[in-house]
Amino acid sequence: MQPSYLPLNAKNVSSTIREYLIAAFYQVLYYKGVYPKESFTTVNSFNLSCFVSRHPGVVAYLEKLVDNCTGKIHSGEINTFLLVLYQESTEDVIERYVFDFSEFLALADGDQEREIRLFKDFTWETLYMQIRASLFTLITELKKDQEKVPVPLNFTVMLEAVRTLRMIDEPAWILCSSEEKDSKPSSTLEDPATKVIPLKEICTGPVRILSCVERVIRG
Repeated sequence: MQPSYLPLNAKNVSSTIREYLIAAFYQVLYYKGVYPKESFTTVNSFNLSCFVSRHPGVVAYLEKLVDNCTGKIHSGEINTFLLVLYQESTEDVIERYVFDFSEFLALADGDQEREIRLFKDFTWETLYMQIRASLFTLITELKKDQEKVPVPLNFTVMLEAVRTLRMIDEPAWILCSSEEKDSKPSSTLEDPATKVIPLKEICTGPVRILSCVERVIRG
């Protein structure tokens, strides 16, 4: 159930977006077989049965990654967040899970404890319903296609940043310049045909998240 007893403020909304991203990432890692399925267990997230890792190292890594990114999302530094799956043996990109925050209104400024009152129809119920719908469409798509994915797969995370200069000195990230992208030094960066599968958007109050699956088609 949505936490209607909590103040609808920037701090709590940010925490909810964090939970959504972690849940979405875990579902991709589980259904695509990035980690052994026996290393996962199930929990209730947004009134959906979701998989989460039981491995402490994976949990710590993923939570640190999402914490690092959500701070940048809420400060308006990040436009797009991509979870990229690639085949280990060839380094060919298989799929990209895209979360577009370009229309997300920055929540990092001002009092984080103050209730958000600028949006008449922005409620916990609406936010939770839309997040649940987005997560449900992701899980449905993952279940539909899981038998077709080659193994083993690995993943990386890419960000499209608005203010890259602030992130250059952060050891967690490597800057990919436009020159590097244009040079296409390996098959991983080549851009064959791509099938785009839109997921349910989240659009309420200051929270605007468009998401999709980009599936690379080869042959």
